[in-house]
Amino acid sequence: MKRSYDRRTISSPIAAMVAVLCLFSSFPAFSSAMTKDSIEHYFAALKKDFDKLADNPQIKKPKSKSVNGLFVVTLKKHQPLYSLMRTNAKGIMVNEVVRGQIPEKVKKNIKDQEWFKKISKTATEYYGFTFIEENGRYYLFWVSPVLGPKKMFGGAVVAKIDLWDCFHEMSKETTEPFLIKLGGKSLYSDKWKGGKNTQDVPCDVAGVEKISLVTEKPVAAPDTSLLSAHKDTGAVAAVAPALLDTKTEKPKGTGFFAKNKILIIICSIVLLIVIAFLLVQFYSWLSHVFTMRAINKSDDDPFGRR
Repeated sequence: MKRSYDRRTISSPIAAMVAVLCLFSSFPAFSSAMTKDSIEHYFAALKKDFDKLADNPQIKKPKSKSVNGLFVVTLKKHQPLYSLMRTNAKGIMVNEVVRGQIPEKVKKNIKDQEWFKKISKTATEYYGFTFIEENGRYYLFWVSPVLGPKKMFGGAVVAKIDLWDCFHEMSKETTEPFLIKLGGKSLYSDKWKGGKNTQDVPCDVAGVEKISLVTEKPVAAPDTSLLSAHKDTGAVAAVAPALLDTKTEKPKGTGFFAKNKILIIICSIVLLIVIAFLLVQFYSWLSHVFTMRAINKSDDDPFGRR
């Protein structure tokens, strides 16, 4: 009886290869850069959520347990938030939840602190900055008034925001190297190695002054204005070679391959493994085919004659 080879043994690795390549091709190529706008947009969104918290109806209720629960949920949502606090109109702290600590009942008088004096008189927002020596971290100090009926001052909600954690969260959205300076000194860096071709851009962050973003300067595009100017004069041939010199070295760290090295390496390794697997399967298939031919000829001639 003649035997036939099951082609599924070859089609299955091909299907596997196609599936793997489709999977890796679906990964996004992260190439977003950290900019002044992206930083300011991040803190604006954080401020918007903080304002919603201060305007939450639960904040205006005297029950401290429900407020503590609301604070815990907010801390879980925003990693950079270090602590949340609420005071009443008389300057008594009635709630305080610190990340990693169990909420406790507090009755601390803070009416003599400068920020509370200002906000209790103006019923407007307050932005400050503080440094905690215990952990050596810098924090934004944001205060939003709690307004009751007829916009009467009913207390305040205070947030301490870890500035280092903010930029650590933002660094997850970019592959570009950058440095954050605070007062001229380094606060946070990601993949930053320094260089001569850099730019230092000041950023607007509520509560802190002299904070800036340092990045590599973008490579200027070639000036094609001369091409346009000489378009009608017949001098394009003389100008074009100088402007479009293909031998000019491209700066390192730019381009698709530089930004996606890891993804390309992973895809290459997977492709090599799949090709090796296919070669083994092909060799096995050829051996099987020759073996089947030999067996079929033997079946035709019981004496094994050819």
